[in-house]
Amino acid sequence: GESPFDLFLAPVEITAERVKFADFTEPFYITTHTFVYRKPTTATSMWGFLDPFSWGLWLFLGGMILFTGHVFWILERGRNPYIPKDYPRGVTSATWYSLTGLLQAQQA
Repeated sequence: GESPFDLFLAPVEITAERVKFADFTEPFYITTHTFVYRKPTTATSMWGFLDPFSWGLWLFLGGMILFTGHVFWILERGRNPYIPKDYPRGVTSATWYSLTGLLQAQQA
């Protein structure tokens, strides 16, 4: 029968029989959790990771990262030896630190 679930998260072993009915994530580190979701009926795009958010939200997130980079540069340019004092290199470094800090925070 048709399952009412589109996604579930649980320690599930990937078997040949289960792969016929569901797509499994590829592990990027050892864990006991597996994401399983309904197999798509249409071909997926290489840019499918952009689909969960609207273009407006992606632009907002990009703008906030750039804004945070500028604020970080203004506050740290004279104190932090890893942030260059000149504008282009300093803002680029501060923006990169802001972005990587955001991504690393998701690992905790």
